[in-house]
Amino acid sequence: MELPETEFVANFRINKEIFQYILNELQEHMAPSHRSTHLSHQLKLATFLRFLATGSYQKSVGNENISSMGQSTAAKVIKECLNIFEDHFCQKWVNFRRNNDEENAVKEYFFEKYGIPGVIGCVDGTHVRIKSPGSDNHHLYLNRKGFYSVNVMAICDHNMVITFVDARHPGANHDSFV
Repeated sequence: MELPETEFVANFRINKEIFQYILNELQEHMAPSHRSTHLSHQLKLATFLRFLATGSYQKSVGNENISSMGQSTAAKVIKECLNIFEDHFCQKWVNFRRNNDEENAVKEYFFEKYGIPGVIGCVDGTHVRIKSPGSDNHHLYLNRKGFYSVNVMAICDHNMVITFVDARHPGANHDSFV
């Protein structure tokens, strides 16, 4: 939290206020630690967000000066935070269900701003880098850019709120398939 705001945003892709909000929400779901060498919730969240922000895997995240820790520890932190996000936050923050008034507001915004009628969201895909699965199916995860990934499709509304995510497809799948 000692970083200047611009550097903080560059490293974590969110500002300090949002980081603190997520931290407050996350802490109640994290397992308590009883060891004197435990990692703080703040460091765990910083490690997790840095992993998401860089698109690189645990080794580089763990070796940085922001959240310096071993690769195996980084893997555990990322897994813990990812499970919490999936179990608690995605249901709360990722929602494609809208009532008619909300849907009409989105349509109206896109029509007024861009002149395109009937738009209820914007879709895009991205490759999320993963470690080689190491199985007989590893070739399914090798994408056209030459690294292992999961091909993720996301939809957001006019306020850049994510309304849908599909992260089920190996990286070798083409965007049009996903």
